[in-house]
Amino acid sequence: MKPVFKALLREAQAGAPRRFARWDAATFDARCAAPLAQLERNLKETSDDDRRLFASYARALVEASGRGWLVQQEDGAWGNLLSWGLLTHAPRALAWAPGPERLERLRELWCLGEGLLLEEPAWLNRYVATRAGEFWRSDPLAPWLEEVLTPVLRPLPDARWTGPFTTICLDLSEEASELLPGAFHLPTPTLLYVQNRLDASEWVSILLQPGGKSEVVGAATVEGAPCHPAPRLPVRWSEDQAEVGGAVAAMPLLGLPERWLLHPGGFLIATAEDSQRLWIAESP
Repeated sequence: MKPVFKALLREAQAGAPRRFARWDAATFDARCAAPLAQLERNLKETSDDDRRLFASYARALVEASGRGWLVQQEDGAWGNLLSWGLLTHAPRALAWAPGPERLERLRELWCLGEGLLLEEPAWLNRYVATRAGEFWRSDPLAPWLEEVLTPVLRPLPDARWTGPFTTICLDLSEEASELLPGAFHLPTPTLLYVQNRLDASEWVSILLQPGGKSEVVGAATVEGAPCHPAPRLPVRWSEDQAEVGGAVAAMPLLGLPERWLLHPGGFLIATAEDSQRLWIAESP
């Protein structure tokens, strides 16, 4: 690291042991040395703007590390938006962004990440972190965040259950090779968590969307007991199909379900005893 930037980093770290009870310099170096070096490679030590940007970025890393906000799971998944943003996104995005906008991009990242940590439920932050890899631009982050959160937080209208049903199958093995779908959990009207019967600590998140667009999002964590709505209509099962309110939903290759969920937004969701697939039949 160039001497000018090294001095700015030392300055940013100077008060950390006093301010933060759990400050660990070795942990900070292990997590932050690479992103700091990545940003520094794209800066000029003779530029006042570049020095100011590096100092601001270093202070943000120190603050987030000292508060315990830089979290990465053993499987590599980011624990929150701010961790992904500071350690992966910012070094690249700040280098690409127009000069006058770089500090504003950093401020935006900090405000959005801090807001999710302090004001929103933990599951929402983890969900956003699983989608963060989709954002590779140096554009403002807020419009993308709104785009990601809108379908999750927007309630679906109650289904009429008149049919006809359309059925899709999702392959959950792409998310976890040793997985058999088990219990269901609905933290929001459109976000479904599916537990791994082989490892109760593992959950996979599914974004339920109309028009056959439901998709696997990524790993999830459930705090507390799983919950989901009780069915409002009787469901009668037979081989590879179910009858809901007089309409028949085909479930090819399912056989009889190991467990199932009737979602009020128009989704009949089922798993089989020995399959890694998730069947989703959708009705208007």
